[in-house]
Amino acid sequence: MVDIFVSASLAALTMVMAYLGVHVTLHPPNESPRAQYLYKLGFFVCGLLAVALVITQGVRAGRSQRRSANEISDLKGTVVSVRGQLGNVETATALLRSEQTAEIARRQQAEKDLALIVQGSGKAVREGVVADIKKSPISVQINGQAATAQPLEVEQLKLFSEVENSTHTDAPYAMKVTLQSTTPIDPLRVAIRCTHEIKYVEMSYHVMPSPDFGYGGIEPYKDDHTIVIVNMTGNGKAPIRPDLPLILHLASAEPIVIKSFERGPR
Repeated sequence: MVDIFVSASLAALTMVMAYLGVHVTLHPPNESPRAQYLYKLGFFVCGLLAVALVITQGVRAGRSQRRSANEISDLKGTVVSVRGQLGNVETATALLRSEQTAEIARRQQAEKDLALIVQGSGKAVREGVVADIKKSPISVQINGQAATAQPLEVEQLKLFSEVENSTHTDAPYAMKVTLQSTTPIDPLRVAIRCTHEIKYVEMSYHVMPSPDFGYGGIEPYKDDHTIVIVNMTGNGKAPIRPDLPLILHLASAEPIVIKSFERGPR
């Protein structure tokens, strides 16, 4: 607003001085000293005011220029600060990306190492199982009842065992024992040792013998029910032959495992 007033004042003074110059030219002053003095005073005052307005306008322009320069400098500083902040953000972003890449690489390496460890452990376990199988026979467990995978053998007799369903409610565990001989045996005296007490012992044959066949005693030993005693004699015929195996059905309240068997006195 002040700059507009100064500019308007300069324009008005210029017009006044131009009017005085034209008037003096067209109408020269008379010889009166007073008139000459007034014309001179008017020109002097107009010139002085014009110089003062020009100085004022220059000072204000200089101040405005300095303010503009300061504002430009501040703006440049702000721009530089923003650029620095952007640079810091870009640096932080690059650092985060680098850390993320390194973390992904570490995870991938850890997964590979874990896979190798699992594969190595599985291979070692398989090799150990194979070695154990080669060293000892396998014992199979079916519904809590154990059965020997390989037959027991002693003096022309083989004992085969397999788990079967029990027919006794108070002895839910049952095992079928087959005695197979390589030659006729008479009398047959065998002791079968088990891990738990045997409550029931039943006998059967694949082929029914002749009516004159004699049996004998087959029962748990009276002093130790973990032992089954087979004591059989025939009436002129062997109670067990290669073509006539003897089958026993054992029942117990606990899982049956046959530890051993042996032949008794002849």
